[in-house]
Amino acid sequence: MADARACPDLFGDVEDRSENRAWRKRMLSWVEQRGPVVEITHSTTWKRPFYLEFAGIELMETGEQDNKRYAIIRVGADRPAAIDCEPGDYLVHVDDALGRQGRVLAVLDGSLLIDFDGQLGYLMTAEAEPPVWQMVWRSGWYFVHRHEVRFSKNTPRRRTPTRRRPARRRR
Repeated sequence: MADARACPDLFGDVEDRSENRAWRKRMLSWVEQRGPVVEITHSTTWKRPFYLEFAGIELMETGEQDNKRYAIIRVGADRPAAIDCEPGDYLVHVDDALGRQGRVLAVLDGSLLIDFDGQLGYLMTAEAEPPVWQMVWRSGWYFVHRHEVRFSKNTPRRRTPTRRRPARRRR
């Protein structure tokens, strides 16, 4: 099994990973998987992910090692000619690229969440069930409610009903 860095045409180089990381942190708040439900909290115009299929590319497995999620992607001999990589299995992590239009956002149990040209998509292993996607939009904006209090040291306090002046007498 080769590392994704062995195929920069498909999985990107160090600069691509750095750009993908900065972009992911700006757009994606978090991804949480609880059983079959995957909750995606974001601040973009994304819709529910759609299933992606690439010619000559297949997600074989996902897992975790040393508290870091990974995916194994198989590049087959039937890959497009534009992919200048040797056929075989490649170890892929979050922030790796997937072609020129894709970036890996999250490695889940049995699936890989990808931003593909501004839309969310996913790859699945052959034995995985499709996830149930829950999209949560999070605004980067918030309102600050301010309560303004005005006072002056030189202004006498307003008279309360118990401190009123006596009424003027009429003659």
